[in-house]
Amino acid sequence: MLPVIKRRNDSLIDQRDLFGDLDKMFSSFWPAQSEMTNMIGGLDVYEDKNSIHVDCDLPGFNKEEIELSLEDDILRITAEHKETKEQKKEDSYYLRERRCNSFSRSVRLPQNIMHEKVAAEYANGVLHIAVEKQPEKKPQSITIK
Repeated sequence: MLPVIKRRNDSLIDQRDLFGDLDKMFSSFWPAQSEMTNMIGGLDVYEDKNSIHVDCDLPGFNKEEIELSLEDDILRITAEHKETKEQKKEDSYYLRERRCNSFSRSVRLPQNIMHEKVAAEYANGVLHIAVEKQPEKKPQSITIK
């Protein structure tokens, strides 16, 4: 491709953005991090009166392939496909992108949670986790003697 050149004040100016062209070339090979997050592992973290909720998109994983751990207020979500190595000799792939074998994501939760009160559900490719918050401590009245 030939560069676009404009003449201004009798000087030649190359209008191409060399780095922009390189960015476009590399982005065609690897999706941007934000695009990858939109595909797998996008998180929503929110709270209501009683709980902290985490929703995580994990399309294509089975419930048995997902593991959760909660340690020191850090919720860790991991998912791993157990890929079978069986491939028939007559199969001939032109493109094979379905090999996302593992996924891991960690999120720090507020410190006012109850570690023993965690519930998780997985349906339609979305993992929903609810962690109960500790009851609010009410001010204690102290009598002066």
